Amino acid sequence: MPLLPRRPTAPTPARDVAARTVWDLPEASQATARPSARPQPTAVRLEATGARPGAVPDLVVERVAPADAARHRDAWLDLMGRALEANVFLDPDFALPAAQHLDVRRRPWLILVWADAARGPTDLLAVWAVVDRAGPGRALAVSWLHEFSTLGMPLLDGERADAALRALLRWAAKGVPGARGLVVRAMPADGPTAAALRRAAAGAGHAVAVLDSVERAVLRRGSPRAGLAALSAKGAKDLRRQRRRLAERGALAYASARDGDALRSGVERFLALEAAGWKGAAGTALLARTGHTAFARTTSRLLGPRGLWRVDSLALDGEPIAMALLLRAGSVDFLWKIAYREDAARLSPGVQLVLHITEAQLGDDAVSLTDSCAVPRHPMIDRLWRDRLRLEDIAVASRPGPFRTFAAAVAAERGLRRLRGALKRAVVALRKVRRRGDG
Repeated sequence: MPLLPRRPTAPTPARDVAARTVWDLPEASQATARPSARPQPTAVRLEATGARPGAVPDLVVERVAPADAARHRDAWLDLMGRALEANVFLDPDFALPAAQHLDVRRRPWLILVWADAARGPTDLLAVWAVVDRAGPGRALAVSWLHEFSTLGMPLLDGERADAALRALLRWAAKGVPGARGLVVRAMPADGPTAAALRRAAAGAGHAVAVLDSVERAVLRRGSPRAGLAALSAKGAKDLRRQRRRLAERGALAYASARDGDALRSGVERFLALEAAGWKGAAGTALLARTGHTAFARTTSRLLGPRGLWRVDSLALDGEPIAMALLLRAGSVDFLWKIAYREDAARLSPGVQLVLHITEAQLGDDAVSLTDSCAVPRHPMIDRLWRDRLRLEDIAVASRPGPFRTFAAAVAAERGLRRLRGALKRAVVALRKVRRRGDG
């Protein structure tokens, strides 16, 4: 007998607009999709100091709106294939739907660095998304990190990263009026992008400050800490016992949908499962807002045919009890989202699904790292995946030399972050008190 009563699983009909190419909308629809009342895109010609003689005679840095950046999708995709470090959240088929459908008040600028040639695909050297935040108390322009992304570093050409970063730093002095510096958020601290940024800043005499540092769980292929072997004997025994209890209730099946109708149906099933749980009640599920739903459907239909989006599921007698969305960039996979049947929570279906995913990831030669995309100290994933990825928010002054206003901006930003942290802790404590009172 099934553990739980069956629920209708017919996919929610997708809106026509979600299936279209990003920004490829009728003019009447574009009026609400494009950023409003913004200056025209700016272009700055810069010499690529330090470049090999004759290799890159000069660089051009452009600040463009997402709708204009969409015209360079082919060059952007080519850059993804030769990027210094993988960042799926700056893939055009993820970033452009996000810019189109998420919070219109915080749409980013796309900063493009070109080798000044014919502007073919290989001439694009960098793409970075920034949000204007210059002003009293917030004199730093920051990388775009919306609620559905977990990395904020730029995409850089693997062979010309240093030259592209030098151009970005020189552009920042004039390209972001009022900004005392740039903040690269959620950048792997020990990755090649962080190393290149520090080299570029040091070479040009720009001050650097670390604003924040956190760690999150990752699964590294070949690590002795990966897989069930890293669990305690008791932890592994408990997980096996829970799996046996699930199997006693019906037929368990693990499946992975990667393309075509299976992928589309999997996305719709995930959306429905997530909305039926606590995220639906809290209004944070992807189905809770029309823009979020359109974003998820659009990016899945753009990344899916490229093999960069998949839906994994654990089903009991054919009914999904846990599902996950995974993204890919280069040799890195991202465990982007997970949902489970909360009325089956006592049997830990989400944990059991992650165990299946762990086995699949460790057996895939094309994957070197799987990023959990989880918050630090996550109670579930941290005990299953024991390796950690350290992330930093790094501020770089917008001009070289002693820069007192940059130091003041960094101090103000740190103060605001401490205040936000204190308020967040107070809200969490208040919610706990209320729950105890309700009980």
